[in-house]
Amino acid sequence: MDASLLHGVFWNHLVYPELSSDETEDPSLTVEKIHEESLGGQFPDFVVCLSLDDYYTLSGDERRQALDNVKRAITTFLPPHQRALLGFAHTNSLYWCGTFEQDRPPTGRLESLRIHINDTTTLSVTIGIAYLAEKSISGWRGAAQLAVVAQRNKVRMGGNRVIVYDAATMSPSPFLATYWRLGDIVYNLVRSGNMELVAPAMDEVCRSLFTTSYLGLIYLRPILQSLIIMMTQGAIEVGVESTEAAFESERYVSEISTTYDYARLKQLIETAAETFTSKVHARFYSSANQLASIAEAFIKEHLFEPDLSLHYLSRALGVNASYLSRTFKKTIGMGVVDYTNRLRIEEAQRLLLNQKASITEIAFNLGFGSVQHFGRVFKALEGRSPTKYRSKHVQMK
Repeated sequence: MDASLLHGVFWNHLVYPELSSDETEDPSLTVEKIHEESLGGQFPDFVVCLSLDDYYTLSGDERRQALDNVKRAITTFLPPHQRALLGFAHTNSLYWCGTFEQDRPPTGRLESLRIHINDTTTLSVTIGIAYLAEKSISGWRGAAQLAVVAQRNKVRMGGNRVIVYDAATMSPSPFLATYWRLGDIVYNLVRSGNMELVAPAMDEVCRSLFTTSYLGLIYLRPILQSLIIMMTQGAIEVGVESTEAAFESERYVSEISTTYDYARLKQLIETAAETFTSKVHARFYSSANQLASIAEAFIKEHLFEPDLSLHYLSRALGVNASYLSRTFKKTIGMGVVDYTNRLRIEEAQRLLLNQKASITEIAFNLGFGSVQHFGRVFKALEGRSPTKYRSKHVQMK
C-alpha cells in the first residue's frame, strides 16, 4: 500500500476507532503495527491536523491537486522528525506528528509553514496542534483528537491560522434544553417562509453549536441531522411537496453523516435552512398570489354591497380572516378595507360629476352605511369633502 494511504488509515483508526472498526479488522492492531514499523515504538511529542479551508469551493480535480500541493509543501518545508506519518484522512485534512527540537514546541515553524503554503499554493489552511499528555497509545489518540478540535476552532476564530489546543478556551457543551430550543427556531423559521429571518435565526443556531461551545462529532452530527428533520417537517406541514422535501432532507442528512470539517457542517446547516425556507416562501408566494387575485376579483364584483368587509370576504372564500388580511396586504400592497374604499371612492368621483345624483344617494349606492362615513373616507383619500370636490370640478367643466 502507498505510504500516504497507509498513514491515512493509521490516523483514521487512531482518531476515530469507533468509526473504523468492522468484523475483519481491529483498528488498535493496525495502529500498533504502524507505530512499531514507522516509529520504532517511539511516541511523538505532538500531533498536527491541517485542513484546507477552501476545499469545498474546488472541483474534484482541483481538490486532489490542492492536497498534493500542500503535502509537497509540508515535505519540503519540515524536517522528517517533524512530519512523521504524514497522511490524508477525513476529506480535507492532513495529519502528522513529530518531536520537539531542543524542547521547543513547533508553533513558530508551523506558522512559517502556513505562510509558505499560502505563498506557494495560494491556498488557505488552518493548522491545529496538540501535545501528548502521556507517552502511550491513549495519550497519542487524545492528542490527535485534540489537534482536530483545535483545527475545528477556525469556525469560532476564523481560518488560515495556527491554533494550539487549550482546554481553557473550550466552553462547556450547552444543556439539552438548548437543542430543543434550536429545533423550535429552525422549525418556526421554515414554516414562516420569511427569507429575511434566515440570517438572524441561523446566526443564533450556529453560535450555540459552533461558537459558544464545542461538541464532538458523535454529538454534533445527530443534532444537526435532527435539525434537518425539523426543517423538513415544518416545510411539509405548510404545503411543500413531501417527496421534494424528503429528497432535500436525505441529501443534507447524508452529507452531514460523512463530513468531518466543522466549517462545512456549519455551511450545510445554514444552506439547509435557506433551502427549506425558500421552498416554503415560494409555496406561500404562489398560493398568496392566487388567493389575492381571487379576493381582488370578488371585491370588484361585489363592490357596492353594504355587507362587503374582511370577514364577509373571508367567509365567502373559505379562508381565515387574519390569514387573508396578511396575504392580501402583502401581495396587493394595502389591506382589504383600504382597497375596497379606494375603488369605491374612484367610482364616487365619477358619480359626483353628475349633479342629478345627491351625495346621500351616491353614498348608499356605493355601499357605505351612512353619509357621514362616506364623507370621512372620501376626505381621507382626496383631501376634501364630496361637496367641495363636486363644486370644484363642476365649475371647471
